[in-house]
Amino acid sequence: PLRWGVIGCGRVSHDFTQALKHLPTATVVACAARSEDSAKAFAEKHGIERYYGSYDDVLNDDSVDIVYVGNIHIFRRDIGEKCLMANKHCLLEKPFTCTAEDARYLINLAKER
Repeated sequence: PLRWGVIGCGRVSHDFTQALKHLPTATVVACAARSEDSAKAFAEKHGIERYYGSYDDVLNDDSVDIVYVGNIHIFRRDIGEKCLMANKHCLLEKPFTCTAEDARYLINLAKER
């Protein structure tokens, strides 16, 4: 199965994680929030093995193949860049950036990587 990491442990990430549970080819193996307590609660609710209080820890987790980014939209450009630089596939929730310039930047970076 494709092993997902989830960044941002709010409502949208909850909905996405619930949807992934219906796919036999996907499993969520890690999650991260700005606070470890939030990540732990999210992990317990969804049966996720590993949780982190740092987004970077998900990106450094070798068991994560792809990252779903559902945190606050103003941070998605930076997190998207970090995902790509860590050689992780990523799915950024909409809006995936706040400006067209940032969108072009991430698209070009993805093509390069």
